[in-house]
Amino acid sequence: MAHAPVVKRELFRRTWELELLVSGAVVIGLFQLPSVVDNAFMQVAPHLSSELRTIPFLAYYLSTAAIYALTSAFMLHLLLRGFWVGLIGLGSAFPDGIHWDRLKLGPVMRATQQEELIGIDRVEAMIDRTASTLFSVLFSVLAMLTVIGMYSTVSSIAAVILVRLGFVSLSVSATFMLVYYLLLGCLFGPMVIFAVIDRLLARSGKTPKSPWFKKAVRASFRIFNVGFLAFLWMPIVYVLSSNLTREGRKVGWRQSAVVIAVILLPFLMFFAGEFGPRLMSRFHSYVYVPPGPNPFVHDPDLYETTRDATERPRHPLIESEIVSGPYLRLFLPYRPRNDNPVLAELCPGFVPFYADGTLAPREAPDDVSARANEALACFQQLYSIELDQQPIYPDYIFSSHQASEVRGLLTRINVADLNPGRHQIVVTKLSSAGEDDAEDPVVTWLPFWR
Repeated sequence: MAHAPVVKRELFRRTWELELLVSGAVVIGLFQLPSVVDNAFMQVAPHLSSELRTIPFLAYYLSTAAIYALTSAFMLHLLLRGFWVGLIGLGSAFPDGIHWDRLKLGPVMRATQQEELIGIDRVEAMIDRTASTLFSVLFSVLAMLTVIGMYSTVSSIAAVILVRLGFVSLSVSATFMLVYYLLLGCLFGPMVIFAVIDRLLARSGKTPKSPWFKKAVRASFRIFNVGFLAFLWMPIVYVLSSNLTREGRKVGWRQSAVVIAVILLPFLMFFAGEFGPRLMSRFHSYVYVPPGPNPFVHDPDLYETTRDATERPRHPLIESEIVSGPYLRLFLPYRPRNDNPVLAELCPGFVPFYADGTLAPREAPDDVSARANEALACFQQLYSIELDQQPIYPDYIFSSHQASEVRGLLTRINVADLNPGRHQIVVTKLSSAGEDDAEDPVVTWLPFWR
C-alpha cells in the first residue's frame, strides 16, 4: 500500500482535468433541462385551478431559476479553468516571466507597476484556488437544492392530503407553506438551539457535563446531518472556513461575492426573459399599425392551422382563416385558474362534479348526466358571442383540445348563408372581480373569410 499516497498526490495534481470533464458534462446536461421543465409544467398547469396551480408554479420557477444559475456558475468554472490552463502554458513558454528592463516604461511607472501587478505564478495560483473552491461550492449548492426539492415535494403531498381530508381550513398553497416551514423547523431548529446553548456556555467558561445534553446534541445533529444531507456539504464549508487565514477569508468573501453574483444574475436573466419580451415588444417602428388586439388586427394564434401546435390554447380557436363548409368550428378553452371563480359567482347553487384536485366524481354517472345541462347553462353565461355584430346563441357541448387535452366548450356555427368576403366572430368573456391576467383577454376578435 506504499504506492497509495503517490497515486493520491498524482491524482490531486490532475484534479483540474476531472473538474473540466465533470463541469463540461454537467453544463451539457443542464442545457437540456429547461425545455424538459417547461414541457412538464405546461402539461400540468393549464388543467389546474389557481389554488392548486401554486405548487407546480413554485416548483417550476424555483427549478428553472436554479438551472439557469447553476449553468452560469458551471460555465464560469469552465472559463476559469480554461484561463488557468492558458496561464500554465504561458508560464511554460516563458518561464522567466516579465522582463521589465525590456519594456518602454519610465522609471516611476515601471516601479509602480512592479509594485502593483502580481506575477503570472500568483495569478495562476489565485485562479486555481478560485476554480477549485467554486467547483466544490457548486456541488454543495446542488445538495442543498436537492433538499429543498425533496421537502417541497413532501410538503406538497401532505398539504393536499390535509386539505382534502378536512384537517385544516386553509388553502392548499397556505397549507404547503405551513407544512414546509414546520418540517424544516423540526429538522433544523433543535440543532441550532443546542449549538447556541453550547456556544454560550463555552463563552462563559462552562462545559456541559449532563449526559442528557450530550445525547440531545448528538441526536439533533444526526437528524440534521441526514435530513439536510449535511454530510455532503458541511465538510466543504468547514474545510474552507478552517483553512483560510484572516486575509484569506477576506479574499474568500470577495470570491464568494463573485460566485453569489454569478448565481443571482441568472435569476434576473430568467425573469427578464419572462417579462423582457413584453417590454421589448413596445419598442418598434410599426407606427402606422394599430395596437392589438382589436377588430382589425389578425392574430395567427387564434387559428388551428396557423398556431403553434405545441402551445396550450389560452384563447378561443376556430379551425382556419378560410371557412369553406357550412359550419364554423369554435372551441372555447376552459381555464380553471380564471374560470372557476367566475363560474362560482354566476352559479352559486351549482355543486361542481369534482372536488378540486380529485379524480373521482362526487356522484353516480346517472346524476352527472342529469346535471350536465346545468353546467352548460353556467358556461353559456360566461361567454357572449357575436357574428358580424349580431348576437348568436350557439349550442355548446363539452369537449377537449386534441393536441393539448385542454378541456373546454365546442360548438358549430352555421355560416352557410354568409356572403363571400371577410366576416368576424367576437367572443366576450366575463372576468372575476379584480382579475388582472394579461394572458386571458376579455374580448377576442376572430376574423375569417368565406
